[in-house]
Amino acid sequence: MSIVFENVLKMYNGTVVLQNVNLTLKNGVFTLRGASGAGKTTFLRLIADLEKPDAGTVCRDGAVVSYAFQEPRLFPQLTVSENILAVSPEQPDGEILAALGLSRASGKYPHELSGGMKKRAGLARALSVDADIYLLDEPTSGQDPAHAELILAAILRYTAGKLTLIATHDETFRRALHGKTIDIEGTSVVLNDND
Repeated sequence: MSIVFENVLKMYNGTVVLQNVNLTLKNGVFTLRGASGAGKTTFLRLIADLEKPDAGTVCRDGAVVSYAFQEPRLFPQLTVSENILAVSPEQPDGEILAALGLSRASGKYPHELSGGMKKRAGLARALSVDADIYLLDEPTSGQDPAHAELILAAILRYTAGKLTLIATHDETFRRALHGKTIDIEGTSVVLNDND
């Protein structure tokens, strides 16, 4: 599976966010590095087809994409377990919830969860999908070190062999993933093979 950016330009209200993006990404883990507002989320949203480029193309050849947003976006009327089953009816949700430290939360509704638990529940839902591409936006934000370690292990386990892109400000987490880094600075996007 691959994602190909060809001469991509993305603007918001006349301001250029990404420009002349030419990049081919194949299976493996890629982390997006850049300051807040640099365009990491925009980059992920272009891949997910939630944003359209103003020029150029983003091609992912009909791949199934699973997206864990910065905010959990859980269905409020469903329990944690039901949230997972809503997108992955075949997924044995107990396993993925245990991997993310949420076993005791399976029957709870989103309003009964802490912010960190909601974030992990949203991640569990995204990882439960049998996707070709996983897009994970700041998966460790709001997590203590112990839960960040659970998140790292779960990501490596459930996305193994797939194309995974992770936007993160967490340098310890980024290094532990042992992936390649995509630096987003100014309006440019550069794959850093040696990082």
